[in-house]
Amino acid sequence: MVAKINDAEQSHLVAELRQRIAELEIANQEYQVTNEIINKPGQQNLKNEISDLKDEVRCSIVHIFTLYF
Repeated sequence: MVAKINDAEQSHLVAELRQRIAELEIANQEYQVTNEIINKPGQQNLKNEISDLKDEVRCSIVHIFTLYF
């Protein structure tokens, strides 16, 4: 009887560990895909464009500010 309880507990533990492994594998895949998206060559171009536009806006604000104040 004790052996059956131990076997059931071990089976339950193995099932929990398999579930956790599956969750970690999915999380790893999500991380890899996210990393690929972030590091695409086109992403850097977009980041550069955004930075350039921010600089333009700052310069325009400074220019307007100096004209009127």
